[in-house]
Amino acid sequence: MIAIGIACNPKVIIADEPTTALDVTIQAQILELMRDLTRRLNIGLVLITHNLGIVARYADRVNVMYAGQIVESGTAEDILLHTRHPYTLGLLRAVPRLNSPSGNQLDAIEGLPPNLLNPPTGCRFAERCKFRIDVCQEEPPLCEVAPGHESRCFRTDVESGNATFAIGKQAIEHSSAKLAPTVLKLENVNKAFGDVRAVSGVSLEIAAGETLGLVGESGCGKSTLGRLILALEPSSSGSIRFNDVDIGRMSKRGLQTFRRNMQVVFQDPFLSLNPRMTIGEILQEPLRVHRLVPDKASASRRVADLLSQVGLYPYMADRFPHELSGGQRQRVGIARALALDPQFIVCDEAVSALDVSVQAQIVNLLVKLQKQLGLTFLFIAHDLAVVRHISTRVAVMYRGRIIELADCNELFENPLHPYTRALLAAAPNPDPLVAGQRQAASLRNEITTRQVLSGCVFASRCPIAVESCHTDSQTIREASPRHLVACFRANLVAPC
Repeated sequence: MIAIGIACNPKVIIADEPTTALDVTIQAQILELMRDLTRRLNIGLVLITHNLGIVARYADRVNVMYAGQIVESGTAEDILLHTRHPYTLGLLRAVPRLNSPSGNQLDAIEGLPPNLLNPPTGCRFAERCKFRIDVCQEEPPLCEVAPGHESRCFRTDVESGNATFAIGKQAIEHSSAKLAPTVLKLENVNKAFGDVRAVSGVSLEIAAGETLGLVGESGCGKSTLGRLILALEPSSSGSIRFNDVDIGRMSKRGLQTFRRNMQVVFQDPFLSLNPRMTIGEILQEPLRVHRLVPDKASASRRVADLLSQVGLYPYMADRFPHELSGGQRQRVGIARALALDPQFIVCDEAVSALDVSVQAQIVNLLVKLQKQLGLTFLFIAHDLAVVRHISTRVAVMYRGRIIELADCNELFENPLHPYTRALLAAAPNPDPLVAGQRQAASLRNEITTRQVLSGCVFASRCPIAVESCHTDSQTIREASPRHLVACFRANLVAPC
């Protein structure tokens, strides 16, 4: 796509969310390539993104849009360090940080953007703004608040560092998974598609009430493992036991009960919802299939309860998926997963396509529902900051294998495997001072489907590999209490 973009020697390239669906290492490669090409070929680049870490590292100037208007404009450093609009501040505070320990609730921007078919008078952000005053009923102009820095706000005298803009964080109480019974147990699970081993020798245990984060590059087998756990694909070998019952040996009746207890929230809420059905029909369908409601009136009441539970209005049951925003559709996906009162939910890239403000709302909603309903999550994602925020433990996957597994804070503060360290180094940081000083972090070569017959699967890309890494098999071992790693040179990697 980049080659097509530069084929006609353009003066400007518009890159509309070019790396949204990519993992952090491939994202770093693509963005470094685009920056290098635009500089060498003297091309202007308009980068449309909701990732503020990308903005901090790659943007010279930034325009922040809300409800069809530019609300703040300036250099990247001014926008991110000297914010002068409450909406920009809300976006920055909603971003999960890699250097923040798990356990803080994200500062989501409450409410929804206005309907542009009937835009409000005055400031379009006023209804959601914590700092609105009477004059906000009038429409603010875009005014210069500092040289080269403009803001559409009557409160531009208040900077982001001022105590007036301080918004406190609330702690999230994760359940103590160490004392909870095991809900899901995988033993030496394998899945092959012809010569490609998508999942290779995976063994995991997930306890009741915990969130296991699963991270890795695109194509490493994360989604395939999720499909195996959901019994959407049969495993080639090994066992997957849910509540101590092997799902591969379940009867038809047992599998139906299993479907009730384990649900999924998909990455793309638009593609996973039937466009020909209303939201009410979508939510009623699983209730009818499992005969959980006696009549239409009961089904309608249950749908209204589900919509309220995920922060939507009951009247939205009459709408079609295309009539909702991306965040609202994702809430419908969560409501559909909750319809059967499941015990376990697989979240497969459930927030990767959302902007940071909606992402924060959805993540906070998942944590709230987990606490209220005692849910257990497998959270598959490539956004490491979100994974750190929501997870109790994290597993790192590479070429179908689990290569590191540890409690969340331990893994992020003391990564042992070279691949884990490469992922963390490639993760974007919304602080422009930090982002500008970091080296371009991208792994050499790319992940391939070629089968590794001997040695470590990461050896060909590893910066500390020695000859024995290409010949000796690596088994995952306990490097310290509750910290497992598949690298015999892990002790040579200094902590971050």
